[in-house]
Amino acid sequence: MTTLDYTDILQIDIHSHLLPHVDHGAESEDEAFSMISQMAEMGYRHLVLTPHCRQSLFTYNPKSIKTVFQQVKKRVATEGLDINLSLGAEYFFGHYLNQMLADRDMFFLDQEQRCFLLELPVLMFPPTLPDWIFKAKVKGFKLVIAHPERYEFVIKNPLRVTQLLDLGVYLQMNLGSCLGLYGRKVKKTALTLLGNGLVQLMGSDLHSPSELKTIRKGIKKIVKKFGREYISTLCSLNPGRLLAGEELIM
Repeated sequence: MTTLDYTDILQIDIHSHLLPHVDHGAESEDEAFSMISQMAEMGYRHLVLTPHCRQSLFTYNPKSIKTVFQQVKKRVATEGLDINLSLGAEYFFGHYLNQMLADRDMFFLDQEQRCFLLELPVLMFPPTLPDWIFKAKVKGFKLVIAHPERYEFVIKNPLRVTQLLDLGVYLQMNLGSCLGLYGRKVKKTALTLLGNGLVQLMGSDLHSPSELKTIRKGIKKIVKKFGREYISTLCSLNPGRLLAGEELIM
């Protein structure tokens, strides 16, 4: 069997870095289009493009991001590619987000403009995070925590993600984590989380053609190990529910 046998599973991706020149993702419009084309071949019908919002590393300019997004979207339409694109962002946890939330000046994942993708520090669990999440939820926002399997506090004790789940957030795992893309420790953690049903979403977090190649070759292994229905829920059903503003299957 080839990766193309899984087109019914890989339909919606809520985390990718396919916009050129806005972070460390796609290096050109041609490269972005090539990866989007390949993802369409794999079965994807909707991609949420989520450039980094991390002020210490990247210049976050919403106007420029929108311009680049429209250029990529126009290229996809001109080439006749059958895939939908929408714009989100991956926001790094920090106090600067308070004003963005107050102004609702963000790129949200869902139609209701309430749900956003949040990245945490790799090396530590922010002590202010629980209170911050509580306040955000009181204001009506929903949060998706990106790739928990890559955080040190989860690698040391995978069941600590229950602390995040108890706060009412969703967890999004990277497909590449299950395939060793980020090292053995992350892979072991990812498999543990999947085996215990502790994630609700899977995304590509795609930055480069080499990462896409790994995912294309490895999706068969993930489906074989955890079952078609389970992986379809994480890669298609739940992402679809998220975009529609519906509750996820936990």
